[in-house]
Amino acid sequence: FELKSRKVVVNAVELLSFDWPRATVKVSCGSGFYVRSFVRDVAEKLGTVALMSSLKRASVGAFRDEGEMDESKVLRNFQRVDLSEEDYQTIMNGGQIEAVDGLLGIVFAYYDDKLVSVMECDSLMRPLKNLL
Repeated sequence: FELKSRKVVVNAVELLSFDWPRATVKVSCGSGFYVRSFVRDVAEKLGTVALMSSLKRASVGAFRDEGEMDESKVLRNFQRVDLSEEDYQTIMNGGQIEAVDGLLGIVFAYYDDKLVSVMECDSLMRPLKNLL
């Protein structure tokens, strides 16, 4: 079984440590990059073989190690609505409000520039999960 060759993005490859026969490497790359294939290819070019004993993804997209998240990257693909104080109070009390024209599906609701609710929107907006 062989993967078809294709172009990928590699931002950086850094050798963090080397103590024969082990090496620790940090790779910054785009999606579609296969680290195991990279290890195999490097070993092949060096005329040897390699075994990858572990792989740790420090980040995937907007999500980083330790459960951290880049909120701006995660939320930018979703619809946003800014609530008035009256609508905010209604939502925080579990009520529903009139939908904003053009919004449909899942909407992130903000009050005072803070994310306060994940809502479902059709003709009305209903909280699925209030966050405060």
